[in-house]
Amino acid sequence: MGVSQAFKLFAEEWLKRYLYDQPHGPANALGVATALDLPVQQGGGGVAAFGSVVDYMDSGDEQLLDVLHYTVLVIERGDVTFRPPSPWEVLERHLAFAGSVWSATEHGLVNRAEQTAVDAMTTATRPADKASAHLVEAWRKAYDRDGDPSDAWDHAIKAVEEILLPIVIPAQDQAKIGQVLGELGSKGQQWDVGLQFNADAPPRTPPVEPVEALVGMLRLLYPNPDRHSGASHRSPTAEEARVVVQLAVSVVQWAREGIISKRT
Repeated sequence: MGVSQAFKLFAEEWLKRYLYDQPHGPANALGVATALDLPVQQGGGGVAAFGSVVDYMDSGDEQLLDVLHYTVLVIERGDVTFRPPSPWEVLERHLAFAGSVWSATEHGLVNRAEQTAVDAMTTATRPADKASAHLVEAWRKAYDRDGDPSDAWDHAIKAVEEILLPIVIPAQDQAKIGQVLGELGSKGQQWDVGLQFNADAPPRTPPVEPVEALVGMLRLLYPNPDRHSGASHRSPTAEEARVVVQLAVSVVQWAREGIISKRT
């Protein structure tokens, strides 16, 4: 679905307010033009930069979204404090009204996630540790408009490694998720993962240890297809990155709750 004409009219007014009308607007316009690498007439200053930004915005829907994204970033990184609602809050209200897949935040435009996924992420990253830091970075790279799906995937793996290595293979230095898979795959009967088969409805496929549910998730996470050579090498999509990050969130929270443990 493209950007509606009504939203385009709002975007033009919003942009004019923050990049032209206000005293600091022309300086912000120069910042946005710089971020987008747009040509600006020599000696034209912020006014010329604003014209270049508007011309670029009018060239297509994706360009309009890019302008909105970088305008928020430039404003939020500036020295001016706005009375509520802030520029990004005004923008978010209209994006939500328009049913956009994009949401405005103080960090620019991000892909609009379901609230249940956001809540799960918030819970999993509540502790201030390395796993949380990697999850936050993975989420940002997976959902931001200028994100990096491959980097998001890498940080998702690192988050899982931070949380599982001390549980599964604490004695191994410099271990990776591959060793976790090896341990759980070969000694699954020694591990509890908070799951058991329903005795009244056994699986139709050959029975496996419940730990295979966790192993299956880890096999989807690892490896990042962008980090291996050969025929299987490829760049992950943004959609894949978001799925991988949500898998990592689930595994991290699973471990935080003490559900993954070795039988004694």
